[in-house]
Amino acid sequence: MAIQIGGSIQIGGGIGIGGSAGFTITSADILGFGAAIYQDTTVLGTNGVDGFENTVAQSGLAEGYYAQNLDPALVTAISNYVTALGIPPNNSTGYVYNVSWAAGSSISSGLVKLGFYNGNGDTTQSTVDIQTIDPTDTNYQQNNTNNGTSLVGTFLFPATFTIYSPLTDKNGWC
Repeated sequence: MAIQIGGSIQIGGGIGIGGSAGFTITSADILGFGAAIYQDTTVLGTNGVDGFENTVAQSGLAEGYYAQNLDPALVTAISNYVTALGIPPNNSTGYVYNVSWAAGSSISSGLVKLGFYNGNGDTTQSTVDIQTIDPTDTNYQQNNTNNGTSLVGTFLFPATFTIYSPLTDKNGWC
């Protein structure tokens, strides 16, 4: 469980001081659809916009969620956030983030590998990829690998994301 003081100081799994407060994704922010990244993930809600459920833990962080056509305000918020971190907003390379999930989720907070693509000016093409991380498999801490294990459970929106420290580039998707 992370304790947050003010807009940018966090103490928890990814201890950090300074920086931005992150961003929140709600069901209303997904204007297109949500889809499963792999076979053991089920999307929830109409068009899969309410969240997802992983039914099997997969190595390589294989299980997860993909959403396309994000609200332009969210695209701007994420673009500004990742740009301030030095992450290009026009690629979907995944980085490790702290996350707080909505009530009704299996866990209230944890870690995810999140990738973002701003659509290069066309927000209908914007995407976000979210893969849950089982923190007992510490391979997620390695840069430039897909190592780690996806976490089993139900994960609902809204969800708030802040970058994990140290900055951990997971070098793409499964």
